[in-house]
Amino acid sequence: MKLSPAFIVQRLSDTYEIVCSGPLSQEPCVEKLYFYTEEAHLMENALYLLDEAHLPPRKKALPANSLALQIQDSPETPQALPANYCLLKNNSSILSLFNQIQELFLTFDQWQEDLMCACLNGEPIQKLLEISQPVLNMPLDFLESDWLANASTPDAFREKIHTLPNSSCYSFLLEYLSEMAQYAFRHNAVLHSLFHTILADPSADFDAISRQLNGLGWSPANDHLCVVLENGRADSQGSPLPSLCSHIESALPYACSFIEKNNIVLYINQTKSRLSVPAIAKKLAYFIRDQLLKAGYSRCMSGHMNFHEQYVQASAALEIGKRKHPSLWIHHFDEIALDYILEEATKKLPACMISHEKLLKLKNIDDLHHTEYVKTLRCYLNNHCNAVQTAKALYIHRSTFLYRLDKIKTILHVDLNNPDEALYLMLSLRFIEMNEENASYAFTSTPS
Repeated sequence: MKLSPAFIVQRLSDTYEIVCSGPLSQEPCVEKLYFYTEEAHLMENALYLLDEAHLPPRKKALPANSLALQIQDSPETPQALPANYCLLKNNSSILSLFNQIQELFLTFDQWQEDLMCACLNGEPIQKLLEISQPVLNMPLDFLESDWLANASTPDAFREKIHTLPNSSCYSFLLEYLSEMAQYAFRHNAVLHSLFHTILADPSADFDAISRQLNGLGWSPANDHLCVVLENGRADSQGSPLPSLCSHIESALPYACSFIEKNNIVLYINQTKSRLSVPAIAKKLAYFIRDQLLKAGYSRCMSGHMNFHEQYVQASAALEIGKRKHPSLWIHHFDEIALDYILEEATKKLPACMISHEKLLKLKNIDDLHHTEYVKTLRCYLNNHCNAVQTAKALYIHRSTFLYRLDKIKTILHVDLNNPDEALYLMLSLRFIEMNEENASYAFTSTPS
């Protein structure tokens, strides 16, 4: 990587007292390091090292884009120095200086390579800053604050980063970092567009989308998580949704956050982020609480073809979770999966038309005669058809329970030891509970 003469001298100033012939160029033009000899042809884009035994190269002027450094032990400074020429007053050897400058070139060559690899791998801007912080030795930590969450454009990033202390000397490096950040911004924009298409366009070419996602670093072999976030404020106030999306992406590596149907949809590449689902949930928990959001989590899945289904899972977790547990902020699909099955089963037919017909008759008898046949049956099935445990749970004598059970069997005309019959009855009992909880369906029964 080419470095500017001004930057090289500035980095050496911590070790050496330096006297320069005049202002040095801040343009990155130096890329080669040589020991000066009188016989050598002075090349462009080169840095020449001289010891005190050599005189400044007066007869052969340095090219405008080159630099000469000479170590001098004596305190005297020549009255006139050639252009692009600096004296380093220190008793160090020229070999030590050579190694120090060579290490500087190697460090920034590696920095350039690391940034390019990070961009090609689809790393977020935060990763670019993590790579740059120890190399530039500049206070980049402010870019990880709320400001970065609101810097949604490359120009805003470039303008802010050039306000750093000593930025003039580092300007070419900051400009390179801004170019890499611009690549990351474009990467995010493409990623957002692809996920919007996945959710909104069923006719899209998903093979082509899969190839693009793979090219952006989201491999189908990776595990992914979907989270849907809803504004929990009754007055719909709070931070704007685009700002919240940017904040989430700044806080979570390998996250894509965008707005869909007035909710925030978040996809996280769990494999590349190296975060477990509990770790992701912990990182988001404080943010969800502080912004008064409600969240629905999908299951973690691999493959690009599951992205839409994960969105359905997260949306269902949010909607059903809010109804069942309105005081909670976070809902996981596995916690409401059975409720989702029950609700999906009653979308075309009401619960009374798919529940066990004889169970409806049993419930009708309870309503008319104030018996507890449905409660007894539910307890019996929940205790795996164990008469002793069921009698204990109901606080009745075993003979009383067996009498009730005979009555229930007579009314139902079913074999409770049949797994299919038992499952159908348990589902029907859940339909009754769902009806009582939601007051959505009116159970009507016609005794036969």
